[in-house]
Amino acid sequence: MKLVRIMDNTPFEDLIRFHSNEAQSLLKKHQAIEELIGKNHHNPTVGYHCEVLLKEYLRQNLPNRYSIDTGFVKCTPITDGMSNIIATPQIDILVHDENEYAPIYRTGDYVIVEPEAVQAIIEVKKELTITELNNALENISDSFALTSKDRIYTPERIFKAIVGFSTNIGKDGKKLKEILTRFVSDANYIRILPDLIVVFDEYFMQIVFSNKTETYECKIFPAITNIEGEEIFLSLQYLLYSLRMKALSELSKKYSVFAFPNAIQPLQTYQISVPATRNETPAGQTDKGDNNSAN
Repeated sequence: MKLVRIMDNTPFEDLIRFHSNEAQSLLKKHQAIEELIGKNHHNPTVGYHCEVLLKEYLRQNLPNRYSIDTGFVKCTPITDGMSNIIATPQIDILVHDENEYAPIYRTGDYVIVEPEAVQAIIEVKKELTITELNNALENISDSFALTSKDRIYTPERIFKAIVGFSTNIGKDGKKLKEILTRFVSDANYIRILPDLIVVFDEYFMQIVFSNKTETYECKIFPAITNIEGEEIFLSLQYLLYSLRMKALSELSKKYSVFAFPNAIQPLQTYQISVPATRNETPAGQTDKGDNNSAN
């Protein structure tokens, strides 16, 4: 993997190191489970364990007003062929504001919530294969479309992410671009891409829709080293940073001590065009101007 360096005297370098250690700790816990049951053990509980690990991390690092659960978002009924859709698909991790909007239903950490409560929808995969990525893209797109259409006050402010603990998709970004391009193009309706795709020990991809070019701009960032040569994982840190900046309340952002180095440059940048017959702006994923850094 190609590594880049953080600039000297990076602010909050201790915080960067802390979140890097947290990412590595999550991976080690996941790897310990795999060693106990075998890497080829096709047990859905292993994937669920990945969800639990990420939920625990988010609960430790987000303000208490936000609940981290699994479940559905209730929506107004729509007809899809012979089906009457009244809720989103099941979402692996739902970040929702329980202070303002109590869940419609809760048992343990399994909930059904109303659209206005939703702050983020996150799909979690043990291994991000081509099949699993396509499934996650479909779930994110459908869940966002059903949730945002019923939001009155903040339809645009829902953070969308896919998190993989590992992947067998090529590291050069070529295959990832092919998958995302095919997903956007192979439907007769608008499909929404996530804001972020993360693989903890490989890369993270920032995705922003540009009004100017009617394209998705995708930037791939790697794991990096600091000036002493220590390998640093930024993927988990950028997930938390993006969630705070995209979805959480102004108060949460204003008083957050969370930091992300603003000098990081992408290894690759490419565009994915939205088909001309479906070139409406994807809600909540527009750019605020050209920006070449991860910040």
